[in-house]
Amino acid sequence: MAKKKKKTMNQTTRFELGTDKAGSFFLLFMTIDEYHCPITLRTFNENTHIVAIKTSGNVFAYDAVERLNIKAKFWKDLMTDEPFTRKDIITIQVLHISDGGSSLRL
Repeated sequence: MAKKKKKTMNQTTRFELGTDKAGSFFLLFMTIDEYHCPITLRTFNENTHIVAIKTSGNVFAYDAVERLNIKAKFWKDLMTDEPFTRKDIITIQVLHISDGGSSLRL
């Protein structure tokens, strides 16, 4: 029997958000144009707490950074192993609850 060739497809693309005083930030998005966390693979939406690591520019869901970096006291970027400090975590989006409703702060 002939061997089947494995289909390989790049499921994510690196996208530069922009450059400013804080640096460049990178988001990963699936082929269906939805941004997602590269660690948890959860799609970013209006209810996702999103953070960036200043030293590397990578963007993650906060729950991934909290569980794998903050609580574990592992201060290296989850994608590049570049060292960072707690001060290097930049919040991009956080959901606030007020008056029984929710409001989005960017």
